[in-house]
Parts: sequence; structure tokens; C-alpha cells
Amino acid sequence: SIAKSSDAVISLKGNYWNIYGIDVCNASDGTKGIHVSGSNNTIEMCNIYENGSTGLQISYSGGEPSEWWPSGNQIKNCSSYYNCDSKQNDADGFAAKLSVGSDNVFDGCIAYSNADDGYDLYAKDTEGYGPIEPVTIQNSLAYNNGMLKDGSNSKASGNGFKLGGEGLTGKHVLKNCVAWNNGGSGIMSNNGPDCRVYNCTSVDNGHFSRTGGTDSRNNYQLTPKNGEKYSGNTGYVLENVISFYTAAVTDSGKMSSDKFTLKGQNEDVIYKTNNYICKNIDSRECVNKDGSKVSADWFESVDYNNIVPTRDSDGSIDMHGLFVLTDKAPSGVGAVIGAADSYDTAVISSDVPKQNKNTGKGVIYAVFVVIIAAAAVAYVCVKKKKH
Repeated sequence: SIAKSSDAVISLKGNYWNIYGIDVCNASDGTKGIHVSGSNNTIEMCNIYENGSTGLQISYSGGEPSEWWPSGNQIKNCSSYYNCDSKQNDADGFAAKLSVGSDNVFDGCIAYSNADDGYDLYAKDTEGYGPIEPVTIQNSLAYNNGMLKDGSNSKASGNGFKLGGEGLTGKHVLKNCVAWNNGGSGIMSNNGPDCRVYNCTSVDNGHFSRTGGTDSRNNYQLTPKNGEKYSGNTGYVLENVISFYTAAVTDSGKMSSDKFTLKGQNEDVIYKTNNYICKNIDSRECVNKDGSKVSADWFESVDYNNIVPTRDSDGSIDMHGLFVLTDKAPSGVGAVIGAADSYDTAVISSDVPKQNKNTGKGVIYAVFVVIIAAAAVAYVCVKKKKH
């Protein structure tokens, strides 16, 4: 079993490790599935589920020099789901937050039914932390976050892609991703002033949310800290995006229109012919600046209550027609998942190994080492989850 004091089932403090094709599950309350604090590691084709905290997190610790922060890690074709802490308010699917270096990428990942967010790139400027380096999330999915395995709602905000925190710069990149039926916002800046969103599709988000939540839940929300009172300039980029509400939404409930607050930027950054935005939640119509409206026939199917994406043996995602664009949709807008014209894997730089703070020499070390032979299937699971 995993001791209560353990941070994660797999605590990867080393550099240049490859972890492939394992299940990581059933960690006790407050324990992550995988915690990456080293650099230039690759974690691929792993399933991370039913852990007592975030499924997979990239971070170091507060008060340490930022040059020690983890960088160059690739999380590829992994799925993280059903992760839930006892308070139901802190377990994300994936996270790269608080102390994160450059060139960390999530590619081809799926996050669903986690107690809190699907992907969390939170930052804060207290306790020795500060702005984190840009993180890229691409070719990935977020759905049903904020909804537990049994179908009940958690006590967290349950956003799909959360791209910042506390008004700190991040310049995170989200491209070719789909968010649907998350309890909070599908894609949101979380007070970050400069995230960049390209070719994404966001559908039916914000219909359920945490107890005591506000009505500010939407498909897209790019707003800096303190909104109009933010003292700096924003640097948002929004290109080729689709916002849409299906017939499954009969009552807007706590949902809101898409929300954007710009400082020092012209509104044509958001409102343009290649962005389809919801301006009126009551009508739930999503239009571009010319008034052209998104319709259900832009997609092969929008029936997310009956269609579930799966992963093929090569790691690619099969949407089974869900939110797959048809020839009715304008060319070049929205996400294309699992196809040749989706975004390619980002090129990650190979940095020099991190310096050990005690010796000053490059080191490669790990608390837990997992070596998977070819064609082998491995599981790293606690037999009985403990709370």
C-alpha cells in the first residue's frame, strides 16, 4: 500500500525517464497518481484513475529557484479520470501548476469525471511561488469534470481547461482541443491575462457547478484578475473557435454567455469571422461577427450522452463522430481530433539536466522507477483505496 505521507504513487524526480503503458490508480486520499518534478521525461499511454488527488501533476515546490522547476516534460496520449479527494474540491485530471518551467506539453490526453478541473495551470505569487512558464495543451479532451463517477456533482468548480491564476502572466497555449459538459467553464483563463486559444470547440459547459457557485460559467471565459479593474494590459489570442449549445440544454440554469474582458486590446481580437461566440445565453445562439450561426449539422453527432470517445491501440483518439466536423462547418474552424490534419506533437527542447541543490551537479534520480518491457501491460494500483 501507499503510506499516507507519500505525495504520489509514482514520484518522478529524475530526468530523461520514459514511462509507458501503465495504469496508476486507487491512491489514498490526498495522494496523486503521478507527480513529475524532474525534467525531460515522457509519460505515454498511461491510464490514471480513482486516485485521492490529482491524477498527474507537474510541479516543484515553493521557495526554490525557478531554474529547478520541471521543464521539457511530455505527457502523451494519457487518460485521467475519476480522481477525487475526500472533500471533492481539489482533484484535477492533469495539472502543471505553481512551479513549472518551460516546454511542458500535454498532447492527445483525455480528462473526464474528475472532482475538480480537467486541466489546471494555476499560478499564484505567494508562499515563494510566482508566474509559471508557458504550458502547451493540444489535441486533447475535457468533459464531465465536476461530475463524479456515480454521476453526482462534486463540490469543486469543475472547469475543462483552466489556463492560469491570480492575474499572473503565463501565455499558455491551448490548441485543437474539445471541452463539453464540464460543470464550470469549458475553457477559461482563471484570471490569467494572456492565454492563447486556437482551433478549439467548446460545448454545453457550465450547466452544473459547485455548491455556492456563481453564474459565471460558460464555454469560453477570458478575463483578467479584477476584470475591468485589472491594472495591466491583456494579451489574449482567440482564433478559429466554436462555441455551441445543443438541444440537450433546455434550461440555461447557471450557465452564462461567453465572457471576455480586454484591456489594451481591440475587441476584434475576439469578435471576428472565424470565431463563433455565444453572446446571449437565453437564445443560446453562437455567431461570428457577421451573424453566421453555428448549427448541429456542423457536426456528425452532438450526442455526448450516448457517445464516448475511445483510444485506439496507437494512442489516437476515436471520437465516433462526436463533435467531428462536417462539410457544413466553415473550413479551418474548430477542433479536429484523431485526424492527419490535427496539430502535430510539439518539438521539445533537450535542456541540460537540472542541478542538484546540494551538490551542484547534474543528477538523474527517481523515488519510484517503472520500467516496462515491450508489449507488457503493467498496473501500479493500491488494492484497496484508503481514505
